[in-house]
Amino acid sequence: MKINELEDLLGVSKATVRYYEDQGLVKPLRMENGYRDYSDEEVQLFQKIIVLRKLGLGIPEIRNIIEDKTDLHDALAYNIERLRTRQDEITSAIDLCKKVDAEAGDFASIDSPKYLKHIYENEQKGAHFAETKEISVRQLNLAITLLGMLAGTPVIQNKQFSEHSNEPLPADIRANKKEGDEYTTIGTVLEKGGKLKAVLIAVLLIYLALGIWNGFTVWGGLGSAGKYVHDFNKSGITVTKPDDEELAQIAALDPEAVEAAEMSELFRFHTNKGLTVTLKGPADEEWTELDRKEISAKSGYLFITGEPSSELELHIVADGKSIKYNAGIFDSTHKKEGTGLMVNSYQEPLNKERVIVLFHRGDDPWNGVDDYDLFMELLAKTPPDGCYAVTVREAE
Repeated sequence: MKINELEDLLGVSKATVRYYEDQGLVKPLRMENGYRDYSDEEVQLFQKIIVLRKLGLGIPEIRNIIEDKTDLHDALAYNIERLRTRQDEITSAIDLCKKVDAEAGDFASIDSPKYLKHIYENEQKGAHFAETKEISVRQLNLAITLLGMLAGTPVIQNKQFSEHSNEPLPADIRANKKEGDEYTTIGTVLEKGGKLKAVLIAVLLIYLALGIWNGFTVWGGLGSAGKYVHDFNKSGITVTKPDDEELAQIAALDPEAVEAAEMSELFRFHTNKGLTVTLKGPADEEWTELDRKEISAKSGYLFITGEPSSELELHIVADGKSIKYNAGIFDSTHKKEGTGLMVNSYQEPLNKERVIVLFHRGDDPWNGVDDYDLFMELLAKTPPDGCYAVTVREAE
C-alpha cells in the first residue's frame, strides 16, 4: 500500500505518518523503485498507534509497548489513573463553581472561609481541584540556574525564602516592587557603599570575566551554527514539501515530482554558480566517482528515480523546464537482495560535498547510527559492496 492510500485509510495526514516513522514506531520496507510499501501488518500497526494516541498515551509509552518493554495493561492502567485524576479535578471544580454561583450574589459576598474549608477538607480526603499553578521561588531559582548553565555561567541562588521555597512568589516580588531592606537591590547596595559594595563589584567583575571566557567556549558553538546558516543562505539544499499550487507548477514540467514530494524525496536547491551532482560507488573499500553532472541552473528542484539494478535517473526542474540525466549501474545483486534507500532530510549548505541519497543492499549496513551523523560522515566511511551515494555541492 502506498502512502496516499494509507493516508485515506487512516484518516491522518502524510506528515503524521512520517512522524510515526521518524519516531521509530513503524519501519516500512522499500520497493525496488525506492518508494515505501506498507504491508497489512504495518497498516494494522499504524491503526493501533492511532488508537493509543487517541486514548492519550505518549510516543515513548507506545514505543515501549511495541518493543515489549512495557506491558499494555500496565500502560493502560496508569493512563486510566491519569485520566481519572484530571476527571476528578474537573468534576470538583464544576461542583464548587455551581455552589458558589448559587450562593454568592457578587464577588464581595463570596464566603471564602466556608469554601476554603470545603476545599481543604475534600483535598484531605483525596479530592483534586483545577488549581491554576503559579511559579514558586524554588521554580524561579531552578529556571535561573538552568539559564546560567546554558550560558556557561554559575548563578548564585537566592535563599531568603528557602523556608517557603515551594510557595508562590510574593505579589510585590512579581510586580518588581521593593518593600523594606528584605528586598535590597543591586542599585541600593552600590549607593550605600561599604564592604558590601566592594564584594558586589568583585562579584560583577568575576561574572564579566566568566562571560568573556564563556564567549570563547560555550558560545563558540553558536558561532559555528551561525556560520552554518550563513553558508546555507549562500548555497544550500533541503527536502521540500511544496503546497498544492507550487507542486502543480512543478508537476506541469515533470509529473514524477508528485510522487517524489509525497515520499519526502523532493529537494529544493539554490546556488551562486550552479550545481555539481555526483554518483559514487565502492571500489577497493573507497568511494569512487561513477558519474558526474554539471547543472547550470542556480536554483530549482531535484529528485532521483530508479534503483541500482538498472538505471538511476536524475530529474532537475529549473528555469521553467525539466531535464533528466541517466546513470546506468546495472548491479543485479540489488534485485536479488532488495534495495534500501535513505534520504538526507536535513538542511545542508553546499560549501562542500554533501550526500543526499544513499542506496544500500539488503539490511541497513549502518543500523543504529543516527541519520544526521551518518550523512555528515558518510564519505569518510568505508562503503560496503552494493552501496551507492548521490552527492551535491556548489559548482566550482
